[in-house]
Amino acid sequence: MQNGSKSVVGSLADHEKDLLAKRDASVEEARNVVETAQADARKHLQDEENRLNEDVTDTRKKSEAARQQKFQNTVDDAQEKLSGVKTSAMANVPAVSKAVLALFMPKPSGGN
Repeated sequence: MQNGSKSVVGSLADHEKDLLAKRDASVEEARNVVETAQADARKHLQDEENRLNEDVTDTRKKSEAARQQKFQNTVDDAQEKLSGVKTSAMANVPAVSKAVLALFMPKPSGGN
């Protein structure tokens, strides 16, 4: 009976070893799955951060271009108004010149 017991005990020991080996393999596989998921998550996070940085940079460039265009439009409008004022002033130069000359020219005597 002892020989039969030893083979049952040996069989149980072998079965326990197999179960422990399977558990160790499952733990290792789970660890690998977790590490892979963490690496994928880090990569995804980095990719999204890069995309966000690109979007922010693009938005800043567009805002700067719009600001520059608005500034240029303001300058162009001011130059156009200045040109109109200059043209108007130049048209009045002869009349102003006569008025200034009249201030310095002697007035004709009225026959006194």
